[in-house]
Amino acid sequence: MAASKMSVARPWPGVVRPVARRPWRVGGAVVVTLMAAAIGALAAFGGLGASSSPTASVPAPSILTGPVRPTTFGQARAAVLALYRSHPSVSRASFNDVDYTSATRDKVLRVCHSGGPEKSAGALESARVLACAPLIFFYYSYGHDASVPQAVDVARTLYWYAVTANRQPFDAGPGLTRLLGSWGVS
Repeated sequence: MAASKMSVARPWPGVVRPVARRPWRVGGAVVVTLMAAAIGALAAFGGLGASSSPTASVPAPSILTGPVRPTTFGQARAAVLALYRSHPSVSRASFNDVDYTSATRDKVLRVCHSGGPEKSAGALESARVLACAPLIFFYYSYGHDASVPQAVDVARTLYWYAVTANRQPFDAGPGLTRLLGSWGVS
């Protein structure tokens, strides 16, 4: 009897037909979902870069200490693109089941630079920093594990960009530094 009351527009009780969305909002939602999945995957697996077996990789120099150089998004993006040109294997690398192909890299870089659909300055800044953080971890890990100093330099450049570009309304540097440090970035 209850089945006869179900309408065509509501295939399951309590399910409402989705509202049509603008394509850019759907794209933004996809990027935010990808970022959340990346952060969740990083947090869920082995303490974000921790390994129970020893590796033969070269220790990477610290990117979180020392003076921060003012860095533009253009400089950071150019460093990332140069890494993909000189080390194509980075597009096939995966750390904690997270990888950045050129398509996903560009989407996340866009959010790292411009943020998402957030309205408040604080939320926009948080979105930018949270988009940059997994990229920094990824390039740092790739550089460390594959012995590619250029990738560690890219991670450093992105870190400098994230710290210098996100100082209003809050200073994102201390929080980003603590987050990356908890993921094993030094």
